[in-house]
Amino acid sequence: MEFAFLKLKTKLIVVLGHTECGAVAAAVERPLNPPGHIITLINEIKTAVAKSSYLMGDPVNNAVRQNVIEQVNTLRGLEPVLSRNYEEGKLIIIGAVYDIHTGKIEFLPETLLNLPQIRK
Repeated sequence: MEFAFLKLKTKLIVVLGHTECGAVAAAVERPLNPPGHIITLINEIKTAVAKSSYLMGDPVNNAVRQNVIEQVNTLRGLEPVLSRNYEEGKLIIIGAVYDIHTGKIEFLPETLLNLPQIRK
């Protein structure tokens, strides 16, 4: 991400999750002995699962949304390159979810609030 900003001069980073994500489903289901490095993914997603567990609807898709929000916030706070340039309005970081059934992308309102004005 830093390379994209510094060398490619990107002004927008979109964290894109997708419905029915297998990694998020594994974090929701918490298998006893996940194969390979799946446990690493599960551990990264656990916070999103916990934060979305009270919501009505599909627990996997709720966690997908929350995980996108968590990742957007992580990138926005990543020192020094991303956070500084986000705060200065030189970079926008937002989140969205791709629906695998409809092909539609929903930009998450939670990640569109209080965006800095983009500067050159």
